[in-house]
Amino acid sequence: MKTEKFTPQLIGRNYETIEKDTDNWQYAIQQLNSIAREWEKQFTEFDVKFNPDRVAEILTTKDIGYLLKSIFIENEPELAKLAASNRIKRAKLIEITDFPDFDSLKNEISSFKIWVERNRMEGPLYKVESFWDGNFVFPDEMKTTITGNHTYYTRNETENEALGIVKDVCNAFNRFNELGGNVTARDLPRPFENYITTTKGEKTFGELNSGASESRYYIPKLIPHWGLFKGDKNTLLQLVATNYFID
Repeated sequence: MKTEKFTPQLIGRNYETIEKDTDNWQYAIQQLNSIAREWEKQFTEFDVKFNPDRVAEILTTKDIGYLLKSIFIENEPELAKLAASNRIKRAKLIEITDFPDFDSLKNEISSFKIWVERNRMEGPLYKVESFWDGNFVFPDEMKTTITGNHTYYTRNETENEALGIVKDVCNAFNRFNELGGNVTARDLPRPFENYITTTKGEKTFGELNSGASESRYYIPKLIPHWGLFKGDKNTLLQLVATNYFID
């Protein structure tokens, strides 16, 4: 194969993961702002803000109730003096102090932590300062980053040639489907069923002269799978590398 200047080509995007990551971040931001509102209600007399540093605290603490009571003590002047003097242990001071009702805030934080753990968001949330603008926001730059993280391009000329072959297969069956055919990736022989995915075409079967005048189902459209070249073993790449030559 002759050496030419390599130009990466778009393979595709993992829209399922993009949507999931975006939804998770939007939900996390919504919940953090909800916690912030409840937090400020509880600590309004001390003007203690719920900010990115507080997010790190709630993510790492094992006892939310103890954390909230400690914050109260640290910001109530007389209690803060007692705690600083070490004349009484923090645990004992907490035991004998009459605190506000923190149950609502505690439950909201606990529920959020359970969601964070289930969705494996703890690591990303340690970077939540990027979302702080006086309150928690989800900037357009982050949405762009999420899309970019799950957008895949070819990495060399062999992948370019293999992608071209897959596109040719897609185009051939798409032309058939545009006449009213109904070929999906599952109908293809191996290994192409692993290289191609099915999406929604531009027209419904009812828009075609196929006899299915009442059908609102969209014709299938075949496109290269975003993970076409993921993994070490790829039969198509091996075949192209071995047999494709440019004169």
